[in-house]
Formats: sequence, C-alpha cells, structure tokens
Amino acid sequence: MEITRQQVKPVECIVCHSELNMAIGMGDDRSPKPGDGMVCMHCGTVYALTEDSIRRLTPQELHALQEHARHVIHSIQNSLKKDTN
Repeated sequence: MEITRQQVKPVECIVCHSELNMAIGMGDDRSPKPGDGMVCMHCGTVYALTEDSIRRLTPQELHALQEHARHVIHSIQNSLKKDTN
C-alpha cells in the first residue's frame, strides 16, 4: 500500500496546541479534502478536516467509522501512549 504525504495549511490541535501541518494518506495520492480524518501525532486527538480548519470528531462519528479506520486510529493512539511512557 502506498503512503503519501502532503503539506496542509497549518492548524493548531485544540487539545495539546501542537501545529498540525502534514497529511498522510494510505492507498491513494489524492489531496486531503473536507470530511477526511486527521489524527494529531502528538496527543492522538481525532479530527475531521473542514473547508478551512479542523474540528474534533464526536463519539458518534468515531463509532460510525469503518472498522479498519477505527483500528488504524487506535493503533496510532496506542503507539503515542507507548512513546510517552
């Protein structure tokens, strides 16, 4: 599976205040678009891209994600927890 990286307009994580400025996609080379998911690689907070910023996903939206997407998110979050211990 191909992994693509692309600079995006910098935004601030509302939880840890880190700058989010990179999108990583798996399986295609398209640019990120509104509605796509984004995970802060510092604290693990999950966002959806909007037209000009990001917004935090609701618990209902997280639950509605496809199983594979939830698995990837949990793997990232678990990896971040291990890195901070």
